[in-house]
Amino acid sequence: MTKLDRAPPLHKPSNYSAEFGEFIGIGPNGNLWVDGCDVKDLADRFGTPLFIISENQLRYTHRRFRDAFRAHYPDVEILFANKSNNGLAIRHIMNQEGAGGDCFGVNEMYLALLAGTNPKTLVLNGSNKEMQEIEMAVENGLCINIDAVDELDAIDATCRRLGKQADIGIRLKLDLEPLAKKEGVAMHGPGTLKVQSDSTKWGMSREQTVEIIKRAKQMPHVRLRETHFHLSRMTNDPRAFAVMAREMITWSGYLRDKADWIPPCIDIGGGWTFGKWYGTGPNTEIDDNKAPTPEDYAKLCSGAIIDEAKKLGLPQPKLRLEPGRSLSPRRRQCGARGSGQTGRAQEVDQPRPVDQPPLLGRRIELVLPFRPGRERRSAGIGDR
Repeated sequence: MTKLDRAPPLHKPSNYSAEFGEFIGIGPNGNLWVDGCDVKDLADRFGTPLFIISENQLRYTHRRFRDAFRAHYPDVEILFANKSNNGLAIRHIMNQEGAGGDCFGVNEMYLALLAGTNPKTLVLNGSNKEMQEIEMAVENGLCINIDAVDELDAIDATCRRLGKQADIGIRLKLDLEPLAKKEGVAMHGPGTLKVQSDSTKWGMSREQTVEIIKRAKQMPHVRLRETHFHLSRMTNDPRAFAVMAREMITWSGYLRDKADWIPPCIDIGGGWTFGKWYGTGPNTEIDDNKAPTPEDYAKLCSGAIIDEAKKLGLPQPKLRLEPGRSLSPRRRQCGARGSGQTGRAQEVDQPRPVDQPPLLGRRIELVLPFRPGRERRSAGIGDR
């Protein structure tokens, strides 16, 4: 695969009789088309079952999301949630687009590093982190978002053993009182958004956060970088996410007063999905053409952050987001026709966990793996 220095321009969206996205739909012959390609022709060429990703749709949705926030906030970084589609070609495209990544566990870190993603644009999230995860993150320079008090000691011990420094963030346990009566999708059991968040979302209380900050300041190998929260896919109403974003700044004021530290960056996580008429929302809260747009989401969240920072006399922090499903293109699989042949069009040299070489103790230089005897393939169907 050719490594590009910058992202290529998008193809012109097709005029399909029925649309499942800007680049996916029913073509003039009645067949499903993706990025200007007749899926039947692809099936005839590569066999079935066949897994197809629209490269243009992925780039389009990322740029729309990114540009919406750039229009309303001065310093924004998009961290693609790798779990939403952790194919190596997908990660390579996100690199070209300048997106960082949200990693959960060893495998997602491995794939992002293997694809050549800048480690400083990656964060390691997740509760109950194993020492292998922490060691890989420290060795390769990822930011580690602390989800339990004892993780700080584990990170510090790993840094001292490896002779490295580590950037850390702190996942907060926000109060979210304005969402106490806000109903949404029962993603994490019954109850309002606040009830679900209180009962299922881990994170540090205000007192625990202050304790972690004070202790981290005494650790020469640890650098405080951000605070983090993830509201989840309980609603597609951007006003709920603006409440969350505002409260993160409220906590920044509290941390300034109690721990003499102002987070230079806040990560408001992912979970929000914007609307397509064919439905991309969670469960009963299906998105349609009346659903809020990325522009609505960006305007409300950015406005809440700017307003609260001004009220509290705080500098505007860098803003990070972790969209996943809202960026990942819709997928289509051709029905198998009895051949049982694996669709080779989607073979983008994605290694399996059992194939992983040990990554501990060394940095990743490899951009993309290549298996002898296999033709090199482009990152997406539309890259012709």
